[in-house]
Amino acid sequence: MAKQQRVARKWKDLTFVANGSDTVDLPLGSDLETIQLYLAGSINVTTAYGAIRSEGISSLIRRVELIVDGKTIVSLPFTVISHGNFMRPWPVVKVNPGIAIGNYTTPEVCGFIDLAHVDGLRPKDSNLRTAGKGQVQLRIIWGALSDMYAGAGAATVALSLQVAIRETREYADELGGAFAPPFLHIQKMAEKSYPTNQQDRIPLDSGVVYRGLLIRAESSGDPSGGVLTNIKVIVGNEEIFNMPTSMLTDANLTDNGVQLPLGYYVVDFAPTPNKSSKISDCLDLTGRNDAFLVMDVVGGAANKVQIISHQFEALTGAVINNTEHRARRKAAGLD
Repeated sequence: MAKQQRVARKWKDLTFVANGSDTVDLPLGSDLETIQLYLAGSINVTTAYGAIRSEGISSLIRRVELIVDGKTIVSLPFTVISHGNFMRPWPVVKVNPGIAIGNYTTPEVCGFIDLAHVDGLRPKDSNLRTAGKGQVQLRIIWGALSDMYAGAGAATVALSLQVAIRETREYADELGGAFAPPFLHIQKMAEKSYPTNQQDRIPLDSGVVYRGLLIRAESSGDPSGGVLTNIKVIVGNEEIFNMPTSMLTDANLTDNGVQLPLGYYVVDFAPTPNKSSKISDCLDLTGRNDAFLVMDVVGGAANKVQIISHQFEALTGAVINNTEHRARRKAAGLD
């Protein structure tokens, strides 16, 4: 029987540099399951700001990217990673909006980038195989205090970002074969401004399997529950999802077990309260180009919507190899 070993280890410490960036080379040879990011430290306010934005310290990382041999497979703001990971409910530490500003002495926030289908029946089906890759890099694009605070002010900052990784090491069985992840988990974001009221119809990507969409609506930089009123998904002539946002918030709590922040909504094509879904249960748009996200939007001068896609891209060779190997094991009486 093929064996595996799961490994969890801290990999790197980074220091916050306003408007800077860092690139971290990740180890090769194993299957990457999760990247954990923990941002913490101190902020000493010397000239008072107006208020802390509702997503707090997570706003200080503008974007996190995961790049594999030049292909970007994850590109998301840290606000979304830490507050909107609907497949891994996580009580992030944050500051409520509108509080009075003094010294923000113990800010902290944690977020997970999951390559694994972490709440599915077979989570490792979409682990990232790094063996045979030339380079796997994590890129951190830092923000500034103006991303976190409203109004003018000044502060001294001492923040560090700890990077940890979780991997799976697959070992060969009696026949010399080992499991290969058959899917690649891609996470990307599109953003659009909405100055006027409208119903917007946005095409979904063809040729991939969608686990779900995380939709973040904002007004003047903060998440807002007043920007979207209804969300639909249409495939061909069939309406497969249609819900007012006032109901969707409760549905997300029931389906995913987490109270998302105001203005965050999830369209989950395979909700898994008992972690029993498979990638085959998700929305398969292979060979289709007739799927659309339809949103009813309340316009405003500073109203925006971010659409985060969680997609699985089939790695055909891995699927064939796994199928053939299972057949050989069965023929040899090992399964």
